[in-house]
Amino acid sequence: MITSTHRPALKGLDNEMSKQEECWQGLLHCKSLGGCLRAQRLLVSSAGQFGSYTLGNIVSTELLVNYLRTFEQIYRINHVPTLQREFEAFLQDPVSVAQECLVRLQLCFALGALIYDDLFSLRPYALQWIHEAQSWLANPENSHPIISGT
Repeated sequence: MITSTHRPALKGLDNEMSKQEECWQGLLHCKSLGGCLRAQRLLVSSAGQFGSYTLGNIVSTELLVNYLRTFEQIYRINHVPTLQREFEAFLQDPVSVAQECLVRLQLCFALGALIYDDLFSLRPYALQWIHEAQSWLANPENSHPIISGT
């Protein structure tokens, strides 16, 4: 039997339960929003198509310049004149560039995107380019790639 002395305690318990329910609802809402954000960030599988996610010539040039003045100065990964020739060919006709050249350029773009701005606004592109390079390397024909110009 509930007496009048127990009613204030039960009322406090009701308040606590409603607070927990609010917290639970908030948590479910946050999880839902997180799922929406993850869905927007999913990478598109390219299945052998590379270069679908390119930027304009001006931004591409800036990304390559960023790469050349930072990473290439330190690590000396590419033969710069060859890379520049391939980039010029890419600017003229992106479709006609060999896949290995396109993959290498996209990796340079991804590294250049790191310092493009303070917000790393090109992160989705950089992730896509890296994903495409991984797909290219996973292809059995490219299991031991010899990338010219490096």
